[in-house]
Amino acid sequence: MATEKYLDDKESFEALVDRLPPAEARTYRSLRHLQMESAFPGRKMVLYTLHQGRPSGVTLLTFGTLRLDPSQGPLVQVSMDDNEGSFEVGTVPVSLLGGRLFLQVPQKFEFRWSGKQTQRNEVHFAPHYAMLFKSRNRPDRAQDGDTCCVRLNIFREMYPNLNVRY
Repeated sequence: MATEKYLDDKESFEALVDRLPPAEARTYRSLRHLQMESAFPGRKMVLYTLHQGRPSGVTLLTFGTLRLDPSQGPLVQVSMDDNEGSFEVGTVPVSLLGGRLFLQVPQKFEFRWSGKQTQRNEVHFAPHYAMLFKSRNRPDRAQDGDTCCVRLNIFREMYPNLNVRY
């Protein structure tokens, strides 16, 4: 009779990646760059693929509500502006744009309840949570064919002549 065993962090992470189809798991493991970003409901990030040194297929990702599921863990609602609709992202990586970039909630879930003071001296609170992006290269070192996801202000700094509306 087998005994139960608690997995350490690395084993747990590998078990999450193993939930992907085998080809996607191989792709995920082959990607080098891991980037953590703070997200909150309404946060927009720019998803694009570099083609001849210029972004192509520019799409906005919008982060939505967060919910905690007792069997799946934290789940974040994400939508894309290219009519792909919305989908949930959890601790199991989600492939975007054919596996050139993966998005997930970190296994070591991070959550903050952050306040923002308005000009009227009121304080409004909102949930902030971490999201992980895995891609081939860092956005500032991207090569043709690389898919990247960056904050809107970073995209505008990198490509000031491209107008991204939201």
